[in-house]
Amino acid sequence: MTRLSVDQVSYGGWQNCLRLSTDAVQMLVTLDVGPRILRCQLHSGPSLFYEDPSQLGGTNEPTFQLRGGHRFWTAPESPLSYEADNSSVRVHRLSESSIVFQSDCRHGLVKTLQVAALAPSVFLIRHGLTNRSESTIERAAWALSVMAPGGTALLPQPPLRQHPSVQPVGCPWSDDDLLPNRRLILWPYTDLGDQRLRLSGRLWTVEQRIDMPPCKLGISGPPNIVGYQLGSSVFIKDVPSQHGAQYPDLGASFELYTDASFLELETLSPLWTLLPGQSQFHDEHWLFTESAQDLRTEALGLSFLSEAAQTLQAAIRHASAPRPQSAS
Repeated sequence: MTRLSVDQVSYGGWQNCLRLSTDAVQMLVTLDVGPRILRCQLHSGPSLFYEDPSQLGGTNEPTFQLRGGHRFWTAPESPLSYEADNSSVRVHRLSESSIVFQSDCRHGLVKTLQVAALAPSVFLIRHGLTNRSESTIERAAWALSVMAPGGTALLPQPPLRQHPSVQPVGCPWSDDDLLPNRRLILWPYTDLGDQRLRLSGRLWTVEQRIDMPPCKLGISGPPNIVGYQLGSSVFIKDVPSQHGAQYPDLGASFELYTDASFLELETLSPLWTLLPGQSQFHDEHWLFTESAQDLRTEALGLSFLSEAAQTLQAAIRHASAPRPQSAS
């Protein structure tokens, strides 16, 4: 684990904000609304998250405010998703590497958002839901990173394989070669001819453009990692999924939404049946890195994402490894 420095600052009209930083990355979280992470950046780069200047500094609005940053919703999408998370949050320092932000109880649910530094550029972001009502609640955690405009989302795909009918005679194949291995989920306003989409080969890309209307797609199955390149800064997060679990939105464990203002990288947990007093957690792991190359090129993008996945896994393993006991 890595030390996470915490400093009290003001930002955007909010007086109670915390700057979370390591040697490589800086995040900004307000205590006046949320929980949400407002900004994330490498020390040498721009914030990778979108911000709506007209909604910064506000509190206690009666309706949901987009604001920007990374937010924590619940799915399936409904009026419950658009809860007005416009009141203050509580903060608890768990260790020198970890801090957690807790909401008030809304619609019977208390949300927690934990930030833990696993390495200078690698973070665990844990989304917790606790049922504080007297009834059973069925919802999924929905983690939405709202990315700044002008970048490109990177969605790696599994290796393409030939149909057994066109393989050379005698070439071994299995029943899996005849079965689907992923599902593409589309919304009523999504056009696969959209100029921002390149859904071909082993690296799918989606560009954020300021002159285009909303578009959304979901994926069940791979990818297990997604990225967003903005200039030379690159944001990576894993896509946790549980084989055989029931997900909302026709089974989507990952969703991408974009419009003229921003692009969202969204992961979902399985649908949870929360009994009164029960808690569940949905974890993402984030990596902040850089590349001067255009990662839309398939060979470059796949190689970069493969190395990023290895970096994430190494940091996760190191953080979870048992610590040696000191001599008595």
